[in-house]
Amino acid sequence: MAVNPGKSADRLSVFYRTQGYADRGRPWFEALAGSAVHFVSRELSDPKGMFASLPVGRERKAKAAGTELPPEVMAQAIEQAIRRSYANWADEPIPSLDGKTPRQTIKTPAGLERVKGLLRGYAASEQQQAQEQGRRAIPYVFLWEALGIAP
Repeated sequence: MAVNPGKSADRLSVFYRTQGYADRGRPWFEALAGSAVHFVSRELSDPKGMFASLPVGRERKAKAAGTELPPEVMAQAIEQAIRRSYANWADEPIPSLDGKTPRQTIKTPAGLERVKGLLRGYAASEQQQAQEQGRRAIPYVFLWEALGIAP
């Protein structure tokens, strides 16, 4: 899924690659975002037709500039969603940690390094997304603090 600025300053667009992902993802996203979002409509798109009508070059940038949320508003909404999503992260089993929770995994030196690597990966991914979206990066310090470890 991808969350993008909507057509007006108070809108977000949630994109899923397939209708099946959208059907399963909508209830999850609504539970995650809570009262911060309200479902308005659903749109099905044909990618070939969509790409044929996209503007190019400067025209594309100019068109996109008129529909973006202010960067700080976007960052605040994303930070709220991230914090809700990761609220119980330290105590939830994670497949990349062999089904163990981060709190269980950090009990060994090797596990601690594995969790630190995972957290650094989260931060790097967020940094890249923030740069692409022209907003501030959301710090994941709260996850380090939840585990009582230092970055």
